[in-house]
Amino acid sequence: MTDTEQKNMETTLRDQEARASRSAFERAWVESLKIKAATFAHIPASALAYEMAWHGYKAGKATIGANGASNHTLPPLESWVPLKFRFGSWSHCFYCGEFPESQDHIVPRSMMRSWVDLRGSGGSPGPKTPACLNCNAVLSDHFFDTLHARCDAINERLVKRFGREVSRPDWTPTELAALDEKLRKHVVLKQEKKSFYKRRIEWQKGESFTLMFNEAYAAAIVEFPENEEFKLFMEPRWRK
Repeated sequence: MTDTEQKNMETTLRDQEARASRSAFERAWVESLKIKAATFAHIPASALAYEMAWHGYKAGKATIGANGASNHTLPPLESWVPLKFRFGSWSHCFYCGEFPESQDHIVPRSMMRSWVDLRGSGGSPGPKTPACLNCNAVLSDHFFDTLHARCDAINERLVKRFGREVSRPDWTPTELAALDEKLRKHVVLKQEKKSFYKRRIEWQKGESFTLMFNEAYAAAIVEFPENEEFKLFMEPRWRK
């Protein structure tokens, strides 16, 4: 075999490996979208389109903003997502009300090509809000059409996971007193966990959440008065 033939064979093998790797990636991505659709009820078609467009870009097949499913061009994220916008409070996770240990990028930074070169240069770019580690992990790099849909995803996940436990009746003092000490401690601990889950589930129904959301929307209007896409993204559902 000549050197040229050897090089051609190596090139062919590399191309085959690349195609196989891309095919495996595509299958994994489709499966991830199926899981997402099964996990979150409020997923508009355009949200999936953004993610599919991002997948196409990563695979070298498309650009951000393409939506082959509906033949409707979505505006590129870089055209309307601000580089810097902070909202919420370090007293409460924006999504569930618990203590926030992290910040959630409300538009996944992995989908923003223009942000890649800015990482490690004095802070992480993009709009974000204080969030607990659990909510941040659940939302991960999923994109949602609006901030409110992002909130819905967390609430749905909490209800699905803890709703049955929260709906169980509380033990009365008389019932607790009738238990031996070891079992009583176990029941009390379960009751405390139930209260914790209930507090997280009901957070978005409270005045504090409403006030925080309204303040975030007002700040978006003031800071980005001409950015209609971002204002729509930040608008609470009760103001529509």
